[in-house]
Amino acid sequence: MTQLTFASNFKVNRFISYILRFPKLTLFWVLSLTAFCAWYGQQHFRMNADLSSLVKQEGQWVDNLATLDHTFPDTGNVVLLITSDSDPKLQRYVNGLASALASEPLFTEVFAPSSLSWFQQYALGFLSDAEFQRLLKTAQDDIEPAVQAAKTQNLNVYFGALAQQNQVALGPLLSAIDNKTVDWQQIMKTTIDTPKAFAITLVAEPDDSAKEPNRVIMETVHRVIESQDLPNDIKIQVTGQAALDFDEIVDANNSITIAGSASLLGLVLILAIGIRSLRVILACYVTVLVGLTWTFAAGLFFVGSYNTISIVFMVMFIGLAVDFSIHLCLHIHELRARGDSDVDSLKLAASHSIRPLALCALSSALGFLSFYPTSYIGLGELGIISALGMLLGLAATFIVIPLFFTLFGYPTVKHQVDTHRFVWFGQQLNAQKKLVITCACLLAVVMGYGATQF
Repeated sequence: MTQLTFASNFKVNRFISYILRFPKLTLFWVLSLTAFCAWYGQQHFRMNADLSSLVKQEGQWVDNLATLDHTFPDTGNVVLLITSDSDPKLQRYVNGLASALASEPLFTEVFAPSSLSWFQQYALGFLSDAEFQRLLKTAQDDIEPAVQAAKTQNLNVYFGALAQQNQVALGPLLSAIDNKTVDWQQIMKTTIDTPKAFAITLVAEPDDSAKEPNRVIMETVHRVIESQDLPNDIKIQVTGQAALDFDEIVDANNSITIAGSASLLGLVLILAIGIRSLRVILACYVTVLVGLTWTFAAGLFFVGSYNTISIVFMVMFIGLAVDFSIHLCLHIHELRARGDSDVDSLKLAASHSIRPLALCALSSALGFLSFYPTSYIGLGELGIISALGMLLGLAATFIVIPLFFTLFGYPTVKHQVDTHRFVWFGQQLNAQKKLVITCACLLAVVMGYGATQF
């Protein structure tokens, strides 16, 4: 065991000595590798929002879904819902929009039920019961007397039929006196509510070679809608699998951007409060950015794409990988504070830290890899990328930190450190250890029970 420890320390010292001897060459290789990873990630980045690819398509539920799709086929991946509360020309606008969409070569199929004559021919079949009863009453009260009078060519029959009704309907008669004609179709329409919602179903193939496969589809849909110059009271909503996949990718990218920026900012604040050394803060910050770039490219190389689950590795990496840098930097600071030289402190800290930090990285990587042998492919990909991140974050720590201090100098050693608050806190923990243990056990039981309820 002693020989193994000596051998590992010797290799670490040789590695650190190489960095100290050739700092500019090491910097060149680090910058070249980081630049290549950034280029590779930018060129090959792809988000996969296909929900079916996040879970293994095995089991009884897959057969049930296939049966459902076969029984009720739905080939459209974009659906437009057009609504208006007051516009009487809504159907005309819908037909115009459908024609404009059909003229786009991107859409292989445009289905607008409102434009089919079949729905006009069998319109009575789509009336609600209340509408049908109103229509029946109008036919009996207004149309039937006129039909009987027309058959007998006798106006007295018309008046006789009106006289038999409890409520006399003189609307058609007054219309005939004023206009010489009666618009029976308009009279019938007054009893039926005008449709306030129409749907258009589109079929378009996503561009899987693009970073956002459905972006062109959504941009084309919105461009056609804007070109129609529809009235303000007409509202158009877009849904369907393509729209949902596109929104998921956009939302994931926006969320990761916000979360990643907040994590990096929080990292600076924590380092500033806890360490209060500009060089240490910059060294840790640069190390995290370099390791994050390496992991980003490695994830694309080994997995091929990110999904809405695996993309969160960026935030996780910032919080986990920075621990390696903080540990190494503080160990170097501790050795320099006791009087060791800069070079000796760096070599000794690296030799002492490599094994425990490697063990931490390896155990974290194995923990993340436990996600892989599951039916949840998206979670398994997160495990692979995060495991790579732990190993690459460790490598970045023992390359970038020594290189940074060699090129830009070591942080100033502060021999007078105010630790009285921490000493008091430690004394209180020791004095109240029974109470602390009891509270911890009670809290563990309560939290353990709460965890079982999820």
